[in-house]
Amino acid sequence: FATGIDAFARPRLSGDGLMLVFEASDNGTVVGDEPGLTDIYRQLFSPPLPPALISVRGHTPAAPLAGDCTHPAANNDASRIVFQSIDNRLVADDTNDVIDVFLWEANTITRVSLRPDGSQTEAPSEQPVISADGQTILFASRDSGLVDADTNGAQDVFAHSLSSGVTRRISLNSNGGESDADAHTPEPSADGRFVVFLSSAGNFPGARDGIDQVYLYDLLTDRLECLSLNDQGAGADADCLSPAISPNGRYITFASAAANFADGTGGYRQIYLIDRGVNFANTPPFARNVSAVCQKNDGQTHNACTVQLDADDAESAAGALTFRLLTLPGASGTLVDAGAQTVTTETLVTTAALPLVFEPA
Repeated sequence: FATGIDAFARPRLSGDGLMLVFEASDNGTVVGDEPGLTDIYRQLFSPPLPPALISVRGHTPAAPLAGDCTHPAANNDASRIVFQSIDNRLVADDTNDVIDVFLWEANTITRVSLRPDGSQTEAPSEQPVISADGQTILFASRDSGLVDADTNGAQDVFAHSLSSGVTRRISLNSNGGESDADAHTPEPSADGRFVVFLSSAGNFPGARDGIDQVYLYDLLTDRLECLSLNDQGAGADADCLSPAISPNGRYITFASAAANFADGTGGYRQIYLIDRGVNFANTPPFARNVSAVCQKNDGQTHNACTVQLDADDAESAAGALTFRLLTLPGASGTLVDAGAQTVTTETLVTTAALPLVFEPA
């Protein structure tokens, strides 16, 4: 690292392993750095280059407010970097004097933590992270104006889509109800679909005596589940910390000193791994091809046709798939499987029963 930079903290390695993003104090040895303040740096390993300043304070407001830039996080190739700061010189018209979330991309800084009408927040927004695909930014905030009907007065977790520009609240139960306590420390899967976070909300599943539990929210299905449960389905009896999620969203890790886990010690923190199983994404199979091959009808005889079904399911082996037909030929004929059994709308057709045969009436 460049001489003069000290007080390194919160290093984050990009997903491709070629870039390090971190916060540090520089004392003015890097061009653009302001001595005495913490800044965000980006350093390329291959080819090796000196750290480059990301948090450039390029604006001069009428009432400057100096502040540290902290909590950096990057997408897979570190082309997009998020961080937080109260400094009002990073973007124009920053007059709310609270911590905001910012995005750096192509040497341009924009503010993420804005209300739907583009107005500023009135409460801090913190703990920013970004999905590996660079499309979803997560952060925690107490501001009540980021979404409609935010009345709980608590810190919530929000997901901001860079493609749509929409910010949505995800610290909600599966019925869409607000949490009754703070939610924080979000971490997304690579595509941003799954987000793990911590909350002590008493109206969330697995709640226990104001203790932080680990939750997973599925942005595709709007489903919330508690992950920090013991074999009896009870939540951890000590706070959970540092949740992390694998790129595909199947595996989650966290730390806790819970004594009610099978291998818990009570008083000493252990690291726990959760495997959500092969069906973790609950991706429905879809038919790729439904085809019928018939012989030429000469107008005097009715020939049978074979019907082939083909489908994909990311979570199942091809031979494990089954099919259910929603409609049948009706009066024109019947379908039978390879075992000569008549197929109805209640029949579960396995791949071993293919192809089906259409027999004209």
